[in-house]
Amino acid sequence: MGYISFKKSTGDVDLLPADNVMHVASNDVNGVIIEYGITGGTTATTLKADITFASDWADTGGVTYDVLQRNAVNDALSIAAGTSGPAIPVQMPKGMFVSTVSILLTAT
Repeated sequence: MGYISFKKSTGDVDLLPADNVMHVASNDVNGVIIEYGITGGTTATTLKADITFASDWADTGGVTYDVLQRNAVNDALSIAAGTSGPAIPVQMPKGMFVSTVSILLTAT
């Protein structure tokens, strides 16, 4: 199983799995949500990782920060999926860090 990593301001990282990802979307604040598809017995569930960045990503050439964030996460997921070894870092702009990662479990 491959992993992606998000750098924190302390120099530590948060790791998230790169397998079973169904969707990557912007959240309502400055960040992204990674939705995983998992099953528990006979019940299908979704597991969501809600990642919030410490500050806004600057708009670049008319591309909004939410698109840049999703693309950075998708790029790391594409490299890490199905691999083993060191986690693939999400390439964030210089000086950008993750402030929180929250995990939400929802039965469907």
